[in-house]
Amino acid sequence: ISSIHKLIESSSFVGMGLACPSDADEAKLFSSFFSTKRLTTATYEECTCCAIKPHIIKEKLVGQVLKNLISNGFVVSAIQMFKMERAAAAEFLEVYDGVVPEYREMVDEMCSGPIVAMEIRFKPTSLRINNDISAEKRQQRVVEKFRDHAGPWDVNIAKELYPRTIRGTFGRDRIRNAVHCTDLPKDGIIEVEYFFKILASSSYVDGW
Repeated sequence: ISSIHKLIESSSFVGMGLACPSDADEAKLFSSFFSTKRLTTATYEECTCCAIKPHIIKEKLVGQVLKNLISNGFVVSAIQMFKMERAAAAEFLEVYDGVVPEYREMVDEMCSGPIVAMEIRFKPTSLRINNDISAEKRQQRVVEKFRDHAGPWDVNIAKELYPRTIRGTFGRDRIRNAVHCTDLPKDGIIEVEYFFKILASSSYVDGW
C-alpha cells in the first residue's frame, strides 16, 4: 500500500489507489479506502469504464495496472471495489452473449472474486483536448483511446503486436485478459453509472 501512496502523490490520479494487502494491518487500511459511506467522485461525463479483473487482484498487480494507465495520460476519476454475483456479471456483459464464444467463461471470471471498477478520463494536459470539440466527440475520443491502450481482447495478439498495452503486459489468456473496458463510445457513461450509481448502492460494494 505504501507504494500506492507514493503513486498517488506523484501523479494527477484522482480517487483512491489500492494494492493487495499482505497482513492484517494493511488489510484494515485497504478496506478503509473502500468504505460504502464514501461519496463517489465519478463525474459521468467524457469518461470510459475500466474494471480490473479478479485474477489481477489475486496476482497483486493492481498497483502496476494503475501506474500503467496513469503514466499513459489517463486519470482515474473514481474507483471502487465490487464483488459481483453471477446475475450482475451476466447483466453487465450481456452485450457479448451470443457474440463472444467465451461469454460464460467471461462471466465466471468477473464473479470469481473482487473487481476494481474505475471511471477513466483524459489527463487535462495529456492530449491537448480542443475545447471547441463537441462533448459527444470528446466522449468518443476517451473511449476509443483507452480501448486502444487496453489492447486487443485476445491476449496472444496483444502480446505479439501490442506488448505495451494493458492486456499485452498483464493478460494471461482470452478470459483472464487483465481488464474489461468499454467498447462503444455511447456505453462509456452507461457502464460507469452501472457501477457507481447502481451497484454502489447495493450489497455488491466492498468485496474484499
